[in-house]
Amino acid sequence: MASSRPLTDRELQEEIDNMSDMNDSDFDSDDSIADETFTCNSGSESDDSSDSNGSSPVASDEDIANNIPNPNNLDTIPWSSTVKMLQRHQFTGKSGLLKNIIRFDGSDGNVHPVDIFLSFINNEVLELMVQETNRYAQQFLNNRQLRRSSRLRRWKNTDTSEMKRFLGLIMLTGIINFPRIEYYWKKSQVYFHPLLHKINMSYNRFALLLKCWHFVDNNLHRDNESRTYKVQPLIDMVLSNIRQTYCAGEIVVIDETMIPFRGRLKFRQYNPSKSSKYGVKIYKLCTTKGFTYSFSIYCGDDPKIPELDKPGSVVVNLAEGLLNEGRLIITDNFYTSIPLAKYLLGRFHISLWDSTEKSEGGSKRSC
Repeated sequence: MASSRPLTDRELQEEIDNMSDMNDSDFDSDDSIADETFTCNSGSESDDSSDSNGSSPVASDEDIANNIPNPNNLDTIPWSSTVKMLQRHQFTGKSGLLKNIIRFDGSDGNVHPVDIFLSFINNEVLELMVQETNRYAQQFLNNRQLRRSSRLRRWKNTDTSEMKRFLGLIMLTGIINFPRIEYYWKKSQVYFHPLLHKINMSYNRFALLLKCWHFVDNNLHRDNESRTYKVQPLIDMVLSNIRQTYCAGEIVVIDETMIPFRGRLKFRQYNPSKSSKYGVKIYKLCTTKGFTYSFSIYCGDDPKIPELDKPGSVVVNLAEGLLNEGRLIITDNFYTSIPLAKYLLGRFHISLWDSTEKSEGGSKRSC
């Protein structure tokens, strides 16, 4: 059997010349026989045939504009090639500040960021931290045999004033990055920072508070169904203070963020598409100006609504307290689904908007 080889340039040119010499007579053709399948009728018969095929008529623009979709029967909505803005229910909720922000020093004047922070982390939250931190320190001292050089032998109960300074140091160490925690207290020119030496808290005291920092009594019954039970009282109190102080507006956005963390944690996540690949994933509901109104920590066992999938359940749970007021929820394609759009529109008069942009055209979808 002869082996196949590619054609030479001369042979290829001969084949092209032979093909160009062919005419229509070289092919079998019978145009005299009409194919009834592709014969088009004219006049009134074409109109009758289109109706008999059961094709849906194209709705006029007026029909679309006056038609509010029924989420329970979306198949009956007439379609049109003209893109119209989605008909939405009127927004009836509140928006903005619900109460005045009080300056932490009690004086009149402009509100500063620390005043807003202390309206969320108020005295009630600080008292929770102080009470549980002191309780855990006493439990630790009673149940452990301490070494002679242990820092805990010098433990003294903390108070709200010291807890404020402790929180300030934690936030400052998140802004100023040094290799080790103790370097923040060094007096060398490389690591010296004047603010850290004005807070009036030594490194040993900071390390003690960090070790004993607690938000729940360890002697209480452990909730095995919740992986965040040790911080859940703090989360509930902060979210309650946020919702009593500020209300999200007509348009809200839902997405997730990753808090960098590489320590030991059962619900630590890995996402190669994020700038911080390892960390704690948090679902957030934000306003159009970037204010976080609600959030939840992803632990792998999120509560699920029977009629929705897990991403849809996240959207409904985050929007609790904002439903039935005609808001517009913006999500990406991870959360967006037809069942979620029907659920929100049918039960809570909420519109859903997919913010995902295509690489070409930049079109968006609304449900």
